[in-house]
Amino acid sequence: GAQVPVGMTLEEVYDRAVYHISQALEVAKTHHIQINIEPHGPFTNNLEMLRRLMRHFDDPLVGINFDTGNTFLAGNEPVAMIKELLPWLHHVHVKDVAPELEEKIGKDTGIAASEVPVGRGLNANNNIKIVSFLKSRDWDGVMSLETRGERNTRESLEWFRTII
Repeated sequence: GAQVPVGMTLEEVYDRAVYHISQALEVAKTHHIQINIEPHGPFTNNLEMLRRLMRHFDDPLVGINFDTGNTFLAGNEPVAMIKELLPWLHHVHVKDVAPELEEKIGKDTGIAASEVPVGRGLNANNNIKIVSFLKSRDWDGVMSLETRGERNTRESLEWFRTII
């Protein structure tokens, strides 16, 4: 969610997340599918909480779908954060943040998709550094561009091909 539910502490949200992920994990094991948690909201944009969840489950079926734009918008340092989460990294959403959202950095915790082509926003340099870091570690997971509209997608892909 975009915020901690009224009347709940972050610790209570953690306990609820553990309960629900535990329930989903039983189904995931039966069907041999992964559960990926994406930073999008105050709970999942909290590095300590994400690490705590990953350590709690210690299961290869539970991992991270790292969103470069959401972590940046939440006021985190995406490059440092992805380095910390690498052991659990399954998927990366490569997203940029439009210049119009600069005043929301550190105040918001996520956007659905980039309104500008990836590579042309405030998060472009972080995306370059993240791709470079993952390449240096021979990471072989999935990366997807998360941007709105056909034109943005085309331009994002053209840019992305220059750094991959």
